[in-house]
Amino acid sequence: MVTWHRHQSSSVNSSSKSGEEAHGITNGENLLVWDVRTSACIGKFVQKKLDGDTWPTIRFYGPSFSPFSNNNRSRNPNKNSANANHPVNAEAIAVRLALGQLQFFNLFAAESAAAAFSQPPAWKINERNIATYAMSRVVATKTSNKNTATTTATTTATATASVSYQFHVATFVPEQRGAPGKVKIFRSSNPAKPVVQSGLFNAQHAKLSFSPSGELF
Repeated sequence: MVTWHRHQSSSVNSSSKSGEEAHGITNGENLLVWDVRTSACIGKFVQKKLDGDTWPTIRFYGPSFSPFSNNNRSRNPNKNSANANHPVNAEAIAVRLALGQLQFFNLFAAESAAAAFSQPPAWKINERNIATYAMSRVVATKTSNKNTATTTATTTATATASVSYQFHVATFVPEQRGAPGKVKIFRSSNPAKPVVQSGLFNAQHAKLSFSPSGELF
């Protein structure tokens, strides 16, 4: 769950801050992420202004199937897999619309969601004045990393499975000061450079969407 609270400076009296400090909120963070199962605050950021058009500024996305199942289209994970506990429709990726950036936190790769939010974003798109964005379908892919151990007698190789995510992100920046609006599409494997971009004149608002397969925009 994501909540926003009116931003308060460090000069606020201690009695009004005691409840925040109980959750480890000590630096004026007012955009909070909560684990509803434990009531713990697992993410905290500073966001001074609230815009109803972009709320919530942190959203969650995940794959529609487990990459560790026998059939990737199946909704039942393979119980024989060591990684069969990868959840379906998981909140695997958290996307935060920040000032001048779109930030992506990989919640499944970290030890916990709280650990993921305490680290720098796994990916980020540097684009100022983003008014809205859209995520394509998230595809989870299982990868195998081979670790080789050598002894005096034999050489053994063990494979550990991990998961990576592939998706596209479309962003919209409205027309400003005579410059046309911009729509860009980025690929998660290279968020620094758009794969497609187009200018839009007389465009202050846009609704972006991908097809269910994620192949059409």
